[in-house]
Amino acid sequence: MDERLAAYLGARFEEHRREIEQAWPVFEAAMGEFVDAHRGDATLGAFVARMVRETAVAAFVRGTMHAAGKPYLEIVQPGDGVMFGQAVETCRMAPDLYPAFALFDGRNTEPDDETGEGER
Repeated sequence: MDERLAAYLGARFEEHRREIEQAWPVFEAAMGEFVDAHRGDATLGAFVARMVRETAVAAFVRGTMHAAGKPYLEIVQPGDGVMFGQAVETCRMAPDLYPAFALFDGRNTEPDDETGEGER
């Protein structure tokens, strides 16, 4: 492998690791701002519940990808912070599958039939 490519890939891997490590503090701050900005909105509770569900599903998906056919007792799961970061990354990569997360993230402004969320 070319040295420049190896250096680039190493730098991207490190950047990705840092992003995952910081996912919770960034998400927590953004969610706090979002809730404060929409306090009193009748659909806020349903929206937050939908976000929790989407993130949990994404974490499950990433967990099963990680396990890849290993017997349950042999699976070594990453820590909570890494798993949360991977779940957030999964939600961001597939806004069509995680529409509430995409709405929160600012990439979706279309109403969602399930939560009744509209443009924010």
